Amino acid sequence: MRSVSSPAEAPEVSRYHIVDLVLAPPDAPAAGNPFDVPFAATFWGPEGQAFTIPGYYDAEAGYVVRFSPTVEGAWRYAVSSAAGFMDGLGGAVRCTPHDHPRLHGPLMVDPAYRHHFCFEDGTRCYLVGYEVNWLMMVDQSPSDLTRIDALLDSIQGVGFNMVTVNAYAHHFMRTPEREEDARLVAPDLAPWVGGNEAPDFSRFDAAFFSHYDRVMLDLLDRGILAHIMIQVYNKHVNWPELGSLDDDRFWRYVVARYQAFCNVIWDTAKESYYQPAEYVWSRIGLIRDLDGYRRLLTVHDASVPHWPHSERNARLYAPTKRLSDAMADFKSDQIHEAWYEDAERNYTAAQRPYVNIEYGYEQGAYDLPTGWARQDWREVLRRTWLVTMGGAYPNYYFCNTAWDLFLPTPEPPGYAPHRLYIQFWQDTRYWLLAPNPAPLGPERASGTYCRAAEGQEYVVLDLTGAGFWLTIAGATGPLAATWFNPLSGERIDAGSVDDGRHRFVPPWGLENWAVLHVRA
Repeated sequence: MRSVSSPAEAPEVSRYHIVDLVLAPPDAPAAGNPFDVPFAATFWGPEGQAFTIPGYYDAEAGYVVRFSPTVEGAWRYAVSSAAGFMDGLGGAVRCTPHDHPRLHGPLMVDPAYRHHFCFEDGTRCYLVGYEVNWLMMVDQSPSDLTRIDALLDSIQGVGFNMVTVNAYAHHFMRTPEREEDARLVAPDLAPWVGGNEAPDFSRFDAAFFSHYDRVMLDLLDRGILAHIMIQVYNKHVNWPELGSLDDDRFWRYVVARYQAFCNVIWDTAKESYYQPAEYVWSRIGLIRDLDGYRRLLTVHDASVPHWPHSERNARLYAPTKRLSDAMADFKSDQIHEAWYEDAERNYTAAQRPYVNIEYGYEQGAYDLPTGWARQDWREVLRRTWLVTMGGAYPNYYFCNTAWDLFLPTPEPPGYAPHRLYIQFWQDTRYWLLAPNPAPLGPERASGTYCRAAEGQEYVVLDLTGAGFWLTIAGATGPLAATWFNPLSGERIDAGSVDDGRHRFVPPWGLENWAVLHVRA
């Protein structure tokens, strides 16, 4: 990331990369709190683009507007501010082509297939998330990316292309045993000067955000999406009073500082249902107002997600909370039961992508005292496939990296079959395949699921191993059928089929999972 300290300098920056335009030094004579000085730059691009980017103050860097050009060519900008030392400043930026193989621009909802995602350059994105709540807090001081890079190398090798992270989380639960555990991620820094214990909400900690910048740049360079949950309410964060000026200051700062990263996805909070709907709506509005790039936005659990019989959920539930999903670009819920049925219901309910953001927790090699629930790798994998067969996208959890006890090694056994799962779906035309049990007929057995583009392509998951009937309709020629073993990756030719009703029996026997892929 390049930094330019003089508006007279016209920097060159590659498309989708970032330049920090430092408009004034930290000691510029601002009236009052420098973190409250309003300033923004309006940018005009070579093809008529125009958008306004708010600036932010950094106690070490100064007054900064962070910019990422979206189109090659000459850009110009002009600054507006209540502070006279910045108002009226202007300059130019020249955007050059980029040759980064992993950068495809911001994530978008596919305009042609609205249940799915693509990047701005048209590249398709089969989204597979990985929850790692404390990623940005690992090894903050001194700032060190060694362990972060080791984790990112590992999950990128599986094929995960999004990390779901907290903007800030303090701790999950503190006990004397955990306090002495070397694997505990105990943040040395918080967003505010004074730390989490005695925060000065009027000032932001430059060291905290400098480390955050390094991690974001690492993710950008790798082409990994950063799904940032701006708040979390059960991780012992000493937040400012919600809806206060201090609260708004934090939200404004995060959005101003990170919107230039084309890999960012905004999320109002982890488990947004903790707060009234009106507060969530105000945060959605604030993000929309400030984000000149209009990055994708979602609401993690607008309403309570599961166990509707519980007293806790009855207290938190409100029908109006679900209106938050209508204001978002895609839906994100955690659902811990009926995974296929939930996904299929959301697929048919709205023309938008749906992510089951939290559906299982793979047990690690060591039984760390993290979350209350955990499953073995086979059960998490089963749920991943059920979420997918319903037309949704998964967000994977590994108990030893999702919380504040951080032990990414040894590699969990679920990585290998999830790698196979990702490779399988990337080899399909998944964007055409709708959840559709009809081709399995009225005698469809429990444990069999189908996604289909009628006459073109079919994927059938059989969790029983007993087999099924599949009706092909509308094919213009023979279709090739192949068995896929989701545990081993083995593929076996299942012959050629055309229109009609066909009986398929998996080759691996009863109670062994099998996937049939049929396509031209």
